[in-house]
Amino acid sequence: MQFFQYVLVSLVTALLLNFWALSTGSMTPFLTAGETVTLAKVVVTNSKAPTASDRAYYFTMTLPEGNRFAKLSLSEQNVGKGASLLQFHLPTAQAFLGTPTTRGRAVQITDTWVDETGTMWLEFAPALPPKTTLTVVFQPQVSSSRGTHEYGIAAYPDTQYPIPVFVGNGTVIIQ
Repeated sequence: MQFFQYVLVSLVTALLLNFWALSTGSMTPFLTAGETVTLAKVVVTNSKAPTASDRAYYFTMTLPEGNRFAKLSLSEQNVGKGASLLQFHLPTAQAFLGTPTTRGRAVQITDTWVDETGTMWLEFAPALPPKTTLTVVFQPQVSSSRGTHEYGIAAYPDTQYPIPVFVGNGTVIIQ
């Protein structure tokens, strides 16, 4: 029973974080091909690779204060607005400390999945300390459709019943 309560609280919290992010109006496009801009400590970089298999999307963030963090969730915010979901090949996701230009040590991703709401999840081992600069790299499954893809990112503490902490928003614009 406690497990179901935990799952319900996690889902409701994730939904509330998503709605809160949308209501703040901070989900504005900020990235065009070849540019990066920081918004709420999240940077999204889109490479100009000629084919989908060569393309990579870098989500760089600074984890918030608090406990060590064992999971991240990335929720695409504009799915209900007629935009198609950006499909990533999660088994090939990579993570490392630092930024794309100052790459640090690799971070082990122990599990990746997409839940019934379309939220992408990544689990790390060992858990990452607060205030860590982390970059997660995704490759698209197929050629990405043009459009704007807005994400809300939350980190989950390494506790028995983690309460997510909002990390920031990120936007990918595919032209």
